[in-house]
Amino acid sequence: MQRAEEQALHALQLMGDRENMIDEVGNARLVLGKALLEQDRLDEAESAFADAEDAFAKLSSGSHSAAAWIAQGDLATKRGDERRAAIL
Repeated sequence: MQRAEEQALHALQLMGDRENMIDEVGNARLVLGKALLEQDRLDEAESAFADAEDAFAKLSSGSHSAAAWIAQGDLATKRGDERRAAIL
C-alpha cells in the first residue's frame, strides 16, 4: 500500500489544482485515502477522503460523491463506528 500512496501523491503533484482535471484529482485523493486506510493511518485517510469529497462536489456528480462517501464509510467501519458507516 505504500506504493499506492507514493503513486497517488505523485499524481497529485503532477496535476496540482487544475480545474480541468478535478475528477482525476478527486480519484487520486481517494486512492491516497484508501492506501492510508490500509496502513492504519486513519486521520490522514480521513483528510484525504474529505479532500476527495470536496473535489467531487465541484463536479456536481452524485456518483463521484458517492465514491467518497463509501470510502468515508469504510473509514468509519475501521474505527468501529457502525452507525456513522451506515449513514454514509
